Formats: sequence, structure tokens, C-alpha cells
Amino acid sequence: MKIMHTASRFAAASLLFLSIPASAGEVTVTWSDPAKFTDIVASNSTDKSYRKSVEKALSAEFKAQAAKLPAGQNMSVHVTNVDLAGEVDPIPSRAGYRVRVLKDIYYPQISLDYRITDASGAVVKEQKGAVLKDAGFLASASNASARQDFYYERHMIKEWFGKEILAKSP
Repeated sequence: MKIMHTASRFAAASLLFLSIPASAGEVTVTWSDPAKFTDIVASNSTDKSYRKSVEKALSAEFKAQAAKLPAGQNMSVHVTNVDLAGEVDPIPSRAGYRVRVLKDIYYPQISLDYRITDASGAVVKEQKGAVLKDAGFLASASNASARQDFYYERHMIKEWFGKEILAKSP
């Protein structure tokens, strides 16, 4: 009886493994020197800690989007500049911390180079100097969801990926 139970588990696990689609796209994200980026200024933490948070959040978004690539395709992204949505007010508040002010004129921008390759390593698509920007970020993104860290930048990456990468994939 125990042997049958173990065999059934093995068969079920095998079927589950076989039903998983071939690996969707993977992404490798690298960064130029973020200390030299246009705007990754912390409002209420150290700049180094804040830059790490930006890198982590945006890398996670690129990875989430790359999972939508066709099976066998991989993507490499090299981020060369970031200008976050808003601008940090240079005058500290009464509590002693600075505030990031969101206005239409301070829209998010990300400059990057990317390459998509197929399973054999052949280049499917690439672009150097791509610039993602969302000048209408306050109108186009749902402010109700803006509680997520770097929401506007993540939203911009998602929109770009859908329009430029997935819609134009061969």
C-alpha cells in the first residue's frame, strides 16, 4: 500500500512537471554607476540605501516582464540613467526630512540598452540608447496603486515592455 501511495505521488509530480510550460524569458539586469544618474535622490534615507532600493525594485519589474517573453528567449538590460518621477524638495520639512514632490514637469525617465536572444543565442532584437519616459505619468497611472515603491517607474517599464517588446516581437 505504501509503495502504491509513493508511486502515485511520483506520477502526480511527473505530470505536474510535464505540464509546466518551457521556461519563459529570463532577464539579466546590470547598472551603470547609479551615483551618477540624473535623479536617484533619497528623501528620507541615505542615498546609497535608496539607490539599492531603486535597483532592486526596477530589476524586479524587468524580471516580471521578461517572464512574458516567448519560451527560450532571454533578455539583458543595462540601465544607463534613471530620473525618478518627481523631485526632492531641497528644503527639509519641519520634521527634518525632505519630501519628493510630484508634478507633471518631473516625469520619470529611464535610459537603457537591451538585447533579446533566442535559445540558440541569436539576437532577436536589440537597442542601444532606448529612453523610456512617461510625460503624462500622473494622468496615465492609477494613483490608487501608487503606494508601491517606485510605482510610476514600474508602470512605465510595464507599458514599454507591452508596447515595444511584446507587441513587436517576431
